[in-house]
Amino acid sequence: MLTPRELASQVVEKLKGLIGAEDYARDAGRILFAVAVDGIECWLLPLVFATNMAVHAAGTTGCLNTMNRELLKKNLSPLSNADGTGKNLSVYRSVSEAYARRNRLFAHAERNPSLHVFVEQVEAIRLREKPAAD
Repeated sequence: MLTPRELASQVVEKLKGLIGAEDYARDAGRILFAVAVDGIECWLLPLVFATNMAVHAAGTTGCLNTMNRELLKKNLSPLSNADGTGKNLSVYRSVSEAYARRNRLFAHAERNPSLHVFVEQVEAIRLREKPAAD
């Protein structure tokens, strides 16, 4: 079984192939690959679980159901209907809004393996763009 990092890496390689070597080489510095293993809901888990619930927050499978159960426990609307259809975009926006603040994204990166891979890409770009100290 592949780790989340290995799965994300394989998806990135496939996407690079679809983009094409020439186009990718030209634009590589401007491309970020956000690969959520199992589903984007896995990246949202750290936002709804307390720090001491790291096992749930680091999940990579069944994340939509886990998120829905936790939101309902908190008397909040779930991300989707019970059968996983009819996703509620306003709830996704509301929950994910915390990631709009960059420090929050970086703070939770260690709590989810594929989110961590994405944040590593963001940090690499940030370091490349950081002005050199005089």
